[in-house]
Amino acid sequence: MAAVRSYYSAISAGDYAGAHRLWAGDGSASGQSLEQFANGFADTADVRVHMMEPQPAGGGAAGTQRITVPVTLDTTRRDGSSVQFTGSYTLSRPADGSGDWRIDSADLREVQR
Repeated sequence: MAAVRSYYSAISAGDYAGAHRLWAGDGSASGQSLEQFANGFADTADVRVHMMEPQPAGGGAAGTQRITVPVTLDTTRRDGSSVQFTGSYTLSRPADGSGDWRIDSADLREVQR
């Protein structure tokens, strides 16, 4: 999904405002202000995202299309260490396909090595 790729491309480039805007509600679905969001990625140097096949997701508002995108993330911190996460993103857009996909929620867990 282009929205998830764009999200992590923006984070890797340090464009936290662009990444934040990919959350639904112009960033409000992230549950964080732009400053909090940016601070959460301050130690992140790079993220590589691996996506699996999106699946339909229920529970959306009427007139909304929702999908769940399973992901694995390989992150590199500024100190050179790496951390892997696995989980999924739930995305939504108008059911008529007229709008872009936006991130509604994320369910990510660090992979213990």
